[in-house]
This record gives sequence, structure tokens and C-alpha cells, in this order.
Amino acid sequence: EAPSSQSYMYDFTHPDRALLITLPPGMGREFQTAVDDLRAALADEIPALLGSDVMSKSRQRLLEKFERESKRLFSSFEGRIDQAGFAVAQSQTATGTVRMSEIFPIVEGDPVSMEQVEADLEEAGLDEAKFAEMQAQHRSFKGELGSLVSTHRTLGERYRGLVRDSETRKVGDAIDPLFAPLLERFDKHDANIVGWIAGLRDELLQNLELFRPPAQEASPPPGPTMEGFLWFVRTNLLWDPAEEDENNPSPVVEESWPTWRNLFGTVEAAGDPPIPTFMDIKPGALLRANGGFLVLYASEALRERGVYENLKRILRKGEIEIGPQQEGPHAPFALKPMPIPIKVKVVLVGERHSYDMLHAMDPDFASLFKVKVEFEDDMPRNGDNVGAFLAVLKRIIDREDLASFDAGA
Repeated sequence: EAPSSQSYMYDFTHPDRALLITLPPGMGREFQTAVDDLRAALADEIPALLGSDVMSKSRQRLLEKFERESKRLFSSFEGRIDQAGFAVAQSQTATGTVRMSEIFPIVEGDPVSMEQVEADLEEAGLDEAKFAEMQAQHRSFKGELGSLVSTHRTLGERYRGLVRDSETRKVGDAIDPLFAPLLERFDKHDANIVGWIAGLRDELLQNLELFRPPAQEASPPPGPTMEGFLWFVRTNLLWDPAEEDENNPSPVVEESWPTWRNLFGTVEAAGDPPIPTFMDIKPGALLRANGGFLVLYASEALRERGVYENLKRILRKGEIEIGPQQEGPHAPFALKPMPIPIKVKVVLVGERHSYDMLHAMDPDFASLFKVKVEFEDDMPRNGDNVGAFLAVLKRIIDREDLASFDAGA
């Protein structure tokens, strides 16, 4: 079975997970380029569409309709309070950050507060009975104004939703063709690509404000940016077998220094504190040997803490979960890459005493490493041994349907 190309991508549906993309050999780099092209196209097309005349005119039409409905909502009320000798005015809270609509009685042509009127009824030309009537009218108008303001707020939310829905629909229709090359070329190889595109599309349409062109001479607002969002539209190509040797369908990888990092890979996050992302996932020798053979020196593998036990776990499960070496079963880790299926033959090379020790002390050893092969350091070069050696070669050639050696070889 030929080894596959393996990549990780940001999972827009489950941000704490890294999405695995598995493709045929040689397609990993092609897929990476296609995703880079998609990122560039999104950066060009969406701001251009949001800043276009078509989008501006659509927003303006909805805004004008909202203003007409707002005016109609308040016009009857304003006429009635004007006839009753009141006016609506804007006031600010103590912090000056929130504007409020208040109703004021008109005294000698000027709006004054009810508190001022009550403080000097004679100056306002009122007696107690008329002031009580004014208070009743004021309470009634104030309650009605509160209802109108609430209705107006709901109306504004509805029109903002209409603008947002209109933009979302237009942008969605515009970007769908940008995803077509990825789907047509790659989705038949891995269904995760379809899910990744769906998650990206939904997340993008929920964050269109990041793509809106800034007003002229306006400084960019703090917080998330378009560039920050699009940083996640990329692939971390771990391994593409064709990059190494397209004529080697069953690789043989020898790892002479089998540390956890070199053998299983890891996640190397930067920053303080380090925050790992899918781009920080690094492969190891086990992934490079996938579909083939991994050669390890037993003494070196046993010397590295945790390596032998994790190797057995991977061989039993047939998959590898790349991550840093944990300090314990409950060690915190913020990123969980999807496991990678592994089909590899591991060859442990060592002395006889290493084999005897593992066979005696590890109950899993015999089931995972079933074949024991012993080699002599040398043998006499005579006719019988040469003939036996050639017979073994011939048996292998026939069994594997290989080309025969010529006489010179």
C-alpha cells in the first residue's frame, strides 16, 4: 500500500482540534498551493464586493426605508405632545456615553424639567390642580415614548438584520465559485475537505466586518483583522511521499536517534504562554515510514523515556496522535490533532540479551514483534554457502515477481 500525503488544517467547527487531510502521494503540495490561492482570492474579492456600488446602493435603500418608517413611527406622537404643550428632547447620562429621549413641558417657549416646574409653580403660571394634570399627562406621554423607543429599537435591529442578511447572501453567492476548484479536484479523496470548506464559509460570513474596507484616512480599529482571520486559511503539509522518492512506494526509514520528537513528532508552540496551532504540528520518523518499514536500535529506543511504551500503543491501535511528550496522564494540552492511521513494520535491531530481556519482562513483546531473525557476523565463502545464498535470492525473486540478476551480478 502506497503511503499517503498528510496535512493538518484549522478546524473551524472544533477550534481545539486540528483537522487531518489525507491525499494520494504527490497531491499534498498541490493541495497546499490551491489553499494558498483560495486565501489570496478571498482577500481580494470580499473587500472589493463589500465596497462596491452595488452593495452600497443596497444598504442605502434599506437605510432610507428604515428612516421613513422611523419618521412615521414618531410623527403622530410628536404632533400630539406638541398640542399638549410638551416637547421631546435629547439628554445625556452623566458619563456622556448614552443619549436618552426625555419629555419636557414648554414654559414660556422653552423646555424645562418637571422638577423646575414643581419648584416654582407660580413662575410657571400653574396651580396645584393644573400641575397635577401636567404630571398625569407627562407620565402618560413618557410611558408611550418608552414603548415607541422600544419599538424603534426593534425596528432598527430588524433593518440591521436585513442589511446583514443581504450582504451575507451576496457575498456567499460571490465566494462559492472560489471553493469550486478545491472541491472538484480534492474532495473525492477526503470528505474532511468538504467539512473544512463549509466551516470556513460559515465562519467567514459571520465575520464580514473584518473584510469591510476602512473609511479613507481612518485608522484601523483595534481587535481582529482580515489578515488575522485569513491566517487560518492554510495547510500544514506534514508529509508528501512523492517529495522524497516517487519511485519508493514502501519506504525504509532508519531512525538512529529515536527521541520522542524524532520518532513520533510533536507540537512546538511559541509565545509566552505558548498557544499551539495546527501550524505547530511537526512530523516524526514514524510518519515518514508510513506504508513501509521503520528500523530502530533497541538499546537507543529503550533508553528514551516513554518511547517504547508509546511505540507499542501506536502499533496496537494502528494510529498516531501527534503531541508533545506529556509529564503525566493529566498534563494540560490545548490542541488535539486528529489521529493519523499508521501501517508500518517496525524492525528492532539489537543484541541477543536485549531480545531475551524484552521477551522475559514485557508480555506485549512477543505479540508485537513476532519474527526473530539472527545474523552471524560472518560465514565461510564456499560453494555450499554461496549456493544456499543464491537459492534464497531466487526464492525471494520468484515470490515477489522481481527481475532476475544477470550472471555478472
